[in-house]
Amino acid sequence: MWTFKLPTAVTFGNGIARQLPQIARAHGSRPLLVADRDLVRLPLFDAVLKQFGELSCTLREAGIPASDIPLLVRESFHPLMRNNPRPVTESDLTVLYERLA
Repeated sequence: MWTFKLPTAVTFGNGIARQLPQIARAHGSRPLLVADRDLVRLPLFDAVLKQFGELSCTLREAGIPASDIPLLVRESFHPLMRNNPRPVTESDLTVLYERLA
């Protein structure tokens, strides 16, 4: 297992999926699970999600009001967030966030 912090802790390594609930509890916050579209199709991803029980699926469930969508869109264009391989417009993000509201 490896962990590095920049300012968010990132933990990865062999067998780490079984330890995710304990790691998330140690940080005292809701987890952010990052995965690509191929990984989410694997049984392993379903098993990981089941370990956490109910996770927020909408902005409202995560405690983010729809009135924050303009802020989310602006923050998505922060200089450190210029790593998306596809062009994205403010309109694209607004539609995406509204679907998640």
